[in-house]
Amino acid sequence: MAVWSSDQDYGHGFLILPMSLYLLWKKREELISQPIHPSQWGIGILTFWAFLYAVGLIGQISTIEDVSMLFFPIGAVAVLINRNAARIFLFPAFFMIFMFPIPSEIYTRVTNPLLLVSTTMSFHILDALNLPVLQEGNLLTLPNYTMQVVLACSGIRSLLSILALAFIMGYLMTPSNILRLIFFFIAVPIAILGNITRITVTALLAYLVSPGAAEGYSHTFAGLVTFGLSFILLYGCMEFIAWFSRKREL
Repeated sequence: MAVWSSDQDYGHGFLILPMSLYLLWKKREELISQPIHPSQWGIGILTFWAFLYAVGLIGQISTIEDVSMLFFPIGAVAVLINRNAARIFLFPAFFMIFMFPIPSEIYTRVTNPLLLVSTTMSFHILDALNLPVLQEGNLLTLPNYTMQVVLACSGIRSLLSILALAFIMGYLMTPSNILRLIFFFIAVPIAILGNITRITVTALLAYLVSPGAAEGYSHTFAGLVTFGLSFILLYGCMEFIAWFSRKREL
């Protein structure tokens, strides 16, 4: 929880556990009706959990410790109730992976390319709008403002949030695992597009209004608006794909 409160990239972590519990609550009647028939393979899952947790604890690798916790509720339910109940726990348990920080090595490899892609695409959009703008790495220079696209603007924050939304929306909107996978991958370009839009709008505010309009509350508000637009676009794509899939089945 310390990471969620100290790092804005993982602020959405506070919402993941309540959402996982909500998914289980929706399945409460199915869970209650399950007969008590302990499954032997649940012991295997608990053994795997204990192994991963021990490796993470001894090696001081927090990522392995975090991932190991996803297996514990599944194995425990299989042992205490039955295999089918464990299947019900499968999605809510693995949804909790969005609570955990990305390993620093992967984080760096992801954020730096995202930063450059977002900056470059924003530059091309501004240039197409005939704005006098120059790009040097992650710097966008306008006549009255120099805008540095820092790591916080790489888009990783919105990417993680949009991926979590796509994960849970796919689960709620369709029983097809193939469509859920398509929804999940569609979320990536949508999140990147949203970040490009935010950087472009910020630059436009700085040039057309004032440099102050690109900072502080306006910058935060632009981020909220573009995230909302990304969510609407994601939902629209999901609805279209689900509709198209239903139409093909007729």
